[in-house]
Amino acid sequence: MSLKADLYLSLRTEPDPVSLRRLYALPEQLLDAEVVEFALQRRRAACRNESLPAGLQTIRVLGWGLLVNGALQLEVRAGSAERDALTDLFDSVPENSRLQLWQREPVGLATINARAMSYDLTGGRHWLAALNRTNVLAERVGMPEPLPLLAQAAVFGIQLPPGRNEAMQIRQELAMVALLHARLLRLEGDSNKAQALLLGLSRASERDPALRGFSVGLKEQLPA
Repeated sequence: MSLKADLYLSLRTEPDPVSLRRLYALPEQLLDAEVVEFALQRRRAACRNESLPAGLQTIRVLGWGLLVNGALQLEVRAGSAERDALTDLFDSVPENSRLQLWQREPVGLATINARAMSYDLTGGRHWLAALNRTNVLAERVGMPEPLPLLAQAAVFGIQLPPGRNEAMQIRQELAMVALLHARLLRLEGDSNKAQALLLGLSRASERDPALRGFSVGLKEQLPA
């Protein structure tokens, strides 16, 4: 089987007051914030954990990138219907794709699947196949405690414009995963695919103001 696309992913989740209200049979008069605080208190008392399981979260912002035939396309869904965002993601993933992550995101990935099941969505076959072929970049290079993506960008000397909103930050994170993927490919000796990815990232950075910092750092890595 030959892979047709690399998939990059970044998202933001938050507690889902609708699911929590149902789970704990809380009255409708309670505000959403009160419902969430009640659930977090129960969670802290039960297991001293501040986070809720994936099945009790909702997706606030969802972003993905696709590298197909050297072209890198970034998509972000923020402030739109969660169901529509998930459908768009599933519809975008080609057959024989592989998910490339900087570090493991078990809660985020599980939330995508949990929310898709809650909506009884169909059409996620290629997404699930890509998920089963996940490549965790930090693990490939033996980094047990990788820096967050935008912190790693700063370490590399990439001066990104300040993220004015979460959608902008998501686009920067997706581009950073693509850059890390390219550098790993170079490290492994796959220079042709690395160059194709860097060229796709360079073109994306020229079109997208959020990614302007990448274009400067990529010039020296690309052939004239």
